[in-house]
Amino acid sequence: MNHGFKRYANRVVDSVQGYLLSTLLIWGGFTLLLFVLFCLWHLFIETPVGRIHLSIYPERSSDIAHILGQNLLLFSAEFSLYTLTWSVIVSCVARTLCLERLFIQMSLPIKFLSCVLPFSLFISEKMMGEYGLDTRFVSFGTALFPSAFFLFASMKLVGVVVPEAPWLFNSIRERVKAWRKSSL
Repeated sequence: MNHGFKRYANRVVDSVQGYLLSTLLIWGGFTLLLFVLFCLWHLFIETPVGRIHLSIYPERSSDIAHILGQNLLLFSAEFSLYTLTWSVIVSCVARTLCLERLFIQMSLPIKFLSCVLPFSLFISEKMMGEYGLDTRFVSFGTALFPSAFFLFASMKLVGVVVPEAPWLFNSIRERVKAWRKSSL
C-alpha cells in the first residue's frame, strides 16, 4: 500500500475522531448551558424584576419558557444534530468553492462577524419555524453557541476530507479569456 495514502487515511481517521469528540463536547457544553439557563431563568422569574419582565415581554418570556420547559437533554441533542448537519453542508460548499481558504486566513473576530453570525441567524430562522418560536432574540441566543462551535469544527474536518474544486474556477477563467479574445 502506498505510504502517501496511509498518511492521508490516518489524517482522515484522526480528523473524524477529533470531530466526533468535539461533537460530544459541544453537545455536553450546550446541554450544561441550557441547564444553567433553566436554573437562572426560574430564579429570575421569582424576583420582582422577573415578574415585570414577564408582563412587558410576554412573547420573549413564552419562547424562553417553551425552550427551557422541554427535556433539555433531548432538545440539545436534537438541536445539536440539526446544527451539525447544516454546518457540515455549509462547510462542504465553502470547501468546494474554495471559500474555506478565506475562512482560515481571517482573524477570529472577523470569522465571527462574517461567518458565525450569518450562520447563527440562518439556524435561528430555521429554529423559529421548527419550534414555533415568536422572537428572533430567543432563537438567535439559543443558536449562537452550537452554531459557532459546530461551524469551526466542521470547517476543520471538511478541510481534510473534502477536496477543493479549483478546476471549476480555472475552467470559468479560461472561458472568459477565450470570450474576451473572440470579442476583440
